[in-house]
Amino acid sequence: MHKLHTNLGNHIFDCIRQSLIVEYPIPPMMFIFPTLQSMKLPSFWLLLIVMLFCAFTVATSRHATIPSSASLTLQQTEANALLKWKTSLDNQSQALLSSWGGNSPCNWLGIACDHTKSVSNINLTRIGLRGTLQTLSFSSLPNILTLDMSNNSLNGSIPPQIRMLSKLTHLNLSDNHLSGEIPFEITQLVSLRILDLAHNAFNGSIPQEIGALRNLRELTIEFVNLTGTIPNSIENLSFLSYLSLWNCNLTGAIPVSIGKLTNLSYLDLTHNNFYGHIPREIGKLSNLKYLWLAENNFSGSIPQEIGNLRNLIEFSAPRNHLSGSIPREIGNLRNLIQFSASRNHLSGSIPSEVGKLHSLVTIKLVD
Repeated sequence: MHKLHTNLGNHIFDCIRQSLIVEYPIPPMMFIFPTLQSMKLPSFWLLLIVMLFCAFTVATSRHATIPSSASLTLQQTEANALLKWKTSLDNQSQALLSSWGGNSPCNWLGIACDHTKSVSNINLTRIGLRGTLQTLSFSSLPNILTLDMSNNSLNGSIPPQIRMLSKLTHLNLSDNHLSGEIPFEITQLVSLRILDLAHNAFNGSIPQEIGALRNLRELTIEFVNLTGTIPNSIENLSFLSYLSLWNCNLTGAIPVSIGKLTNLSYLDLTHNNFYGHIPREIGKLSNLKYLWLAENNFSGSIPQEIGNLRNLIEFSAPRNHLSGSIPREIGNLRNLIQFSASRNHLSGSIPSEVGKLHSLVTIKLVD
């Protein structure tokens, strides 16, 4: 009986060692069997323990395959969500998306996937889509990084469910016919780096919570009929390098906190209803290359702190109510190519320091 027990133990031990060595560099049973053998357990109990261990090993091995099954299920979910949205578009748009079919969206027009075959990018710019975003299930697309549907004919509002795209870094819905308010839910997309909503029919104001987008690099809201002011929370966008609010019907003063946006290289506030002085804090924007303030109601003088903007290439502030003289500090702007301040109430002579501006091509003080 002892011989049978020993032979059975050794035989099972060898089988397990050979079958598990690939999955476990040091199989747990290699340590357990000597202990079991020393305990002189009956063969029945030894066999039962081995069977239980093997069952655990199989269960663990099967569990390891779950991610691929989950990926397949997610792929089908994403495909179904996109196909459902496709059916909501007009017939011509559906024809343009003729490649959209089946359960594998990675090969569809405008779709790119990550290494798990999950949809990561949707780029459907300039293909003539007509319809809305209302039936697009954002919650079914959890791994989207880029959503670009610019230059189409999409209408209706931006659904608040867009907040579900928690990984989104690029959102471009410019040049469509989208309307309604810019939903504050967009400010919950805290991974956003680029946000472009230009050339639509939005109303209302810029969400006060815009400062929550702390990773934002580029913010473009142009040619929309908004109300209200630049939110004070914009001071939190410390990585922002590009800010264009051209022709948005905005009002109020430029917040002095704009001086905190030290990475800003492009600032365009053209054709709004801004008023008050150009804040001195604008001189803190040492990386600024383009400063466009034309067609507003700014008053007071051009701040002498403008001389701190040593990287400035273009200064444009025509059609305002600026007064006083051109500050001598303009001579510090050695990279300046264009200076435009016509249709204001400036006085005095052009400072001689302008002669230091060897890159200057245009200086426009009258129309």
